[in-house]
Order: sequence, then C-alpha cells, then structure tokens
Amino acid sequence: MFISLDHLGKDFRKKPCALDDLTLDLPSGMIGLVGPNGAGKTTLMRILCGIVAPTRGRVLADGRDLSDARARRALKRTLGYLPQDIEPYPNLTPLEFLDYMGVLKGMGDARERRRQAGGLLERVGLADVARRRIGGFSGGMRRRVGIAQALMGDPRLLVVDELGRLELERGCGLVAATELLARGATARFPHALAVVRDWLLPRAVERFGAAWGGARAISPDDGARGLVRAACGLAS
Repeated sequence: MFISLDHLGKDFRKKPCALDDLTLDLPSGMIGLVGPNGAGKTTLMRILCGIVAPTRGRVLADGRDLSDARARRALKRTLGYLPQDIEPYPNLTPLEFLDYMGVLKGMGDARERRRQAGGLLERVGLADVARRRIGGFSGGMRRRVGIAQALMGDPRLLVVDELGRLELERGCGLVAATELLARGATARFPHALAVVRDWLLPRAVERFGAAWGGARAISPDDGARGLVRAACGLAS
C-alpha cells in the first residue's frame, strides 16, 4: 500500500499547529518515524488511521482520498493499529476480543476468525490464558493482546505507536511485532530510539521517513538513515 501526505496540517484548540504543511510519500516497506515529544507523531498516525481528520491537506491511500467515507471504510478493513494505550474490553477473553476485532474488520468467516485469533495469541505468548478475562491481565499482557488484534485480518497497513512500551525484557511481544513487516504491512512508527537501534536497523531497514518538529520531511536521499543512526548513537 502506498500512502501519500499532501500538505497535511492539523490544528487543535490548545495546540494551533500540531502538524504543518507535511508532504511525504510512504512507499511499501518498513518506515520509522522518530522525533521529540510533541512533534505530532501520534496525531499523524491517528490521521493515517482515519480516526482524526486533518485540518488542511489530504491523505491518499493507493490514490484514494481518505476524506471520502468509502475510502476510509475500505482502509480500515486492511488496517492494523496499535495505539499507545490500548484497553481491551476487560470482561472479554483474548479469544473473544480478537474475534470481535475481526468482525469489525469485515471478517465474515467465524471459523477463520477463531483460527487467526488462536494462532496470533500463540505468537504473542498468550495461548495459555486465551480463555481468561482480560481484566485480570498485567499492562504488558494487555499490550500483547493489542499486538494480536492489530494483526487480525492480515492487514496491508500496520501502524504501531510507542513500540518501546512492549515488554522488551521478555521479548515475546516484540518478536511478534517485528515479524509483522515480513507479512507485507506497509508502515510501522516506533517512538523508542532503542527499538530503532536494536531491531529496525539490523533488519535491513531500507527507508526511514523522519519529521522533526512536524513541518520538515526528510527523505532517505536527504540522509534520514544517517540521522536516525546518529540519534541512536551508531556510527554512520
């Protein structure tokens, strides 16, 4: 999936210019977006997912303008989104929650939903608690449920916010997350520089898009890889 941002801008009442004149092409592959707090990374992700509408400019997904409701619905059927803070319904089990998310994504075959849910919970290390209520889970376990729900339906576009919150010391969730890109997902946006350094760069990231301060887009040809490597304390 090819995403284009065309002079994108977003204003809020308390923050008049969260994004300003952002123009960027996001080709298929692994994309990392890094920047200081308040640069507009989460706002951009929410716009990409159709959750928030831009104040100015437009977003194109495979040439379709997301200002059109039909284009947004079509995108959501092929979208996986893991927000910074995910709170799965506490009264549901992981299997029930993933089944529900599959329904929202237009997966009509109940047997296929159950098959995918079981396989994904195995991958994130939650197979043994798949029938327990999520309300009793730790924050890290809920985060892993979030990873699994983001993968339901084999998304073409995957957006992950604040990847550094995963349980890095256990590795289960992070390993599952890094595998997502091999499945053809288009974009992933980690905040944590340690994750960029330890996981993305060693896995032959070919393209980095970086927006510092929200307004300036830096393409790979402008040395974005070197910028990220320098930010991570790596030799160029």
